[in-house]
Order: sequence, then C-alpha cells, then structure tokens
Amino acid sequence: MSRSIKTVLSEKKGIADVLGLIWVAMAMVVAVGLVVGNYAILSRQAAQLQTLGQEVTNRAELYAATLNKDLSDPETPGMTRTCSTKPSVCTTILSATPSADGQKTVLRIQGDFISGVGQSITRDLTLVSSDVTHVTSVDANGDKSWARSDEGLHYRIWGLASGEPAVVDPEDVIAPQTGATWLSVTDRAGIDSTGALWVWGKNNIGQAGIGSAGSAPAAPQKVAGTTGFRSVVTADDRGYAIDSRGDLWVWGKNNKGQLGLGHDNEVFAPTKIPNARIMSVAVGKDNVFMLGMDGTLSVAGASQAGFPANSGLRPQVLTPGTKYRAVAASSQGAVATIDSSGRLSLYGSSYPFTPLAGGVFTSVTLGDTAGYAIGTDARVYVWGQGSNGQLGLGSVTTANTPTQLRDVNAVVVSAAKTSAFVIETSGRLFYMGKTPAGTAGGPSLPQVNVPTPLLPESRFRNVSANSGDTSVALLDTASNVYGMGTAAPGLWPMNYQGAGDQPIRMPALEGFAAYVRK
Repeated sequence: MSRSIKTVLSEKKGIADVLGLIWVAMAMVVAVGLVVGNYAILSRQAAQLQTLGQEVTNRAELYAATLNKDLSDPETPGMTRTCSTKPSVCTTILSATPSADGQKTVLRIQGDFISGVGQSITRDLTLVSSDVTHVTSVDANGDKSWARSDEGLHYRIWGLASGEPAVVDPEDVIAPQTGATWLSVTDRAGIDSTGALWVWGKNNIGQAGIGSAGSAPAAPQKVAGTTGFRSVVTADDRGYAIDSRGDLWVWGKNNKGQLGLGHDNEVFAPTKIPNARIMSVAVGKDNVFMLGMDGTLSVAGASQAGFPANSGLRPQVLTPGTKYRAVAASSQGAVATIDSSGRLSLYGSSYPFTPLAGGVFTSVTLGDTAGYAIGTDARVYVWGQGSNGQLGLGSVTTANTPTQLRDVNAVVVSAAKTSAFVIETSGRLFYMGKTPAGTAGGPSLPQVNVPTPLLPESRFRNVSANSGDTSVALLDTASNVYGMGTAAPGLWPMNYQGAGDQPIRMPALEGFAAYVRK
C-alpha cells in the first residue's frame, strides 16, 4: 500500500476507505497464513504418499521373494491385508493378473495408514520373470545369485527390476553349436537337452529299462516316445524318472511293489504312473519315497521303520496334513525328511541321530553310513559314521548331531557307502572318504578326511553316487560326462585306454555335441 492511513483520512472518502484498507491487509495476512499452512499439509501428505509408495513396493518385492523361495515348486504368496508398526502402514494385494504368455504379473496393491487419517493409494506394479538355470553364489544371508546358460533345468525367477540375470562367462561354459547335450545323469540313466530319457547299464533282471533282460550291460538307448523329462533317479535294480507334468515313469525290480504300479511284476521298460504330480523321489530299501508337488510324502513298496505300515502296492501318503520340502533314503533302510519349516528328521537309521536345535535345511542326502544336509546358509551339515573319513571333519570320527562342514558352501551333495561328493556354489567338485577312481581294477583315489578337490580345472553342476561305492556319474558345466567305478570302465560299455587313476570322461554319443573345455 503506497498511501498512509493519515492521507486517506484527509480525503473525503474517510473512514470507509480506511476500513477497506485494513480489511485488505488482514486478508493478505490470512492468505499468507493459509499458504504456509497448506504448504505444511501438502508436505505431510507428500511424505505420507512417499511412505505408502515404498510400502506398496516392499509388498510387491515380498510377493516376488515368496515366488522365488522354491523355483521348482513356487509357493502361493499371501494377498490379505497385512500391517507394519513402524511405519504404521497396511497393504492389501487386490489382484494378481498374469499376462497371456505368463512372463509378467500385474499386482494391484492398496496401501493405507492404520490410523485412518492419512492417505490411501492404489497402484499397479508389474513383476517380470527371467529364465535362469543355476546358482552362482550364496551371500551371508543365504540369498542366492542366479544365472542363465544354455544348459541345465530352466526355472523362472521374479522381480520388479528390469533386465536379465547375469550370463555365464563363455570361458566357463561353452555352448553347443549342434547336437544334444546332457542335462542330468546318474550311473545308469540320463536326460538330454531335448528332454529325452536315456537308459543303460546292468540288465540281468531288466533294470536297464531297454525292454528286455540280458547278461551283458546295455549300451545307452533313448527311450522311444519320451520327451519333457526333468529328473531321473536310479538304484542298482530300478529307476524312476519325472517328466515336466510331474508324471512318474518307473522300471526294474518290483517284487515288493516298489514301483508303485499296483502289482509286483518286474517292469522291463519305463512305464508311466499317470497323474502322480511328483516333485522328487528317493530310492530306499525295497521301497520308494515320492514327494508330491503339493508337499505330501508317499511311499510304495516295503513298509518303512518310523512310519505306519503300508496297506497295498499303490503309493500311500505317510503323514496326512504334514508338508515336506525334501526326502532322502538309503539302501540300508534309513529315511530323512525335511518338513515345510525346514526341520530335519531321521527314521530307521542304524546310527544314533540327535536333531540340530534351530537347524533349518533345504536339501538332504543319505549314504549307507552317514547323512548330509544343506542349510539355508548353503553350508553342509554332516552326521553318522565316519570310519573312512566320509564326514569330512578332519578325522575318522562319528557325529550324532548334524555338524557344519567348515568353509564349504554347496548346491549339491551326493553320498555313497564310504564317500561323499560336494559341488560348491562356484561349481568346484570335492570328495571325501574312500572312493574308486575311473576303472575296474584300477587304483582308487587317495582316502581323504576333508573335502578335497577333484578335477579342479573343471566346473560341475551334477554328481550322482550309487549306494555301493561301485560307480559315480559326474556332469560338468560344459556337458562332459565322467564316470568312476569298480565294476566297469566308465558308465557304459566302451573301449578304454588309460591309467584309470582319475574319473574317465565318457565319449559323446551319436547325435550329441562333442563338448571339450578350452
């Protein structure tokens, strides 16, 4: 205002103009106050919106983390309203809409403050899936880093962040130009990159799965009409393979109904048990344990110590209402389970076992005399008899309680009678105990009491040792197959010339790419 009140009063307009000027001044003061007040309110609202946005993002990341907890059998994430205390925010997943190709999922998430006086927002966040094949490392929190190669079983991992997982260094994995490659092998069967099932080996009672019995070991044969397989497990006298639908294919010895077909006749070729929906199997003593995709555990064949007696030749659920994440069995009648909470239990064992207090585990394997489990921290825990150093604890000792194997982070453990094999997260292969080398009658590897590198120049993704210490199958990241054993040179019939003091690299079969590391 450029004029003073005195000047206004000296004019004829008088008091009215003075009052008018005072009213204008007061209005300006009020307006400034409103602006400052509104700015404070808006700032608080902005902070609330930022907090809500972060909590909504956190809820989406939690949804993805739940899906990623078990890539082979994803858990269904919760969508109900959940609340945090600091800050006091609640989030609800209103819908989860997958894309037509299944590669994306749109989450509609609502966030609000518990007090009810703050903001409420609803946002759509998109989860994007990536194709991965194997773990490259595990951090101190047990979180895994995944990568993708042209080989291995493929899984889907979810996240909010865009981009692809790290690709394996070509120096470590040499991709094929033409021909099939091996995805997984045991000492008597394998699955190639087309999903076909191959069988071979000892066949005196038809356990090779080639359609007939014979005195001579069978050469590798592709099982006609079988595709889409993802895993295979074999024993000396039978085999079990799981296809991509979860159907179970079985063959071999069946005198106790251990194939789960409803009869006790031997089966000379892989035969499907339809609608089984199996995630994994463990071969026991005259029985087999089947872990369903829904977490149920079933058994077929002879009754198992520690569980109710079987009532027929068909698979029977052992403990209705209990969910499991892993199972292992031995040819000596022991069975180990890991339930959905990660608790490890042992049944029918000939050696003492005391559970590890607070132990949480993800996988387990049993040899004839010892057990091995991987914890959520990727550490290996061992127990049982170690008279041949197979526990890897530094001496020929025994352990009743699962004991941590020092300085080893593992993704795979396979146990035999007097030995065990470990694949570290880096892909390095170790052995411990007493184990054969490459050929029948050849020198054995030195007995060791600590994890000792084997074929240190290679990196591996699969190892399968049979219960009798007679053969071991190895598969490296370049898809080379190696055999170890006392019964034959390598895994299948072949002409072999060599010293036999190391695992033998098996020749590529017809139609397979010839893999050789640089």
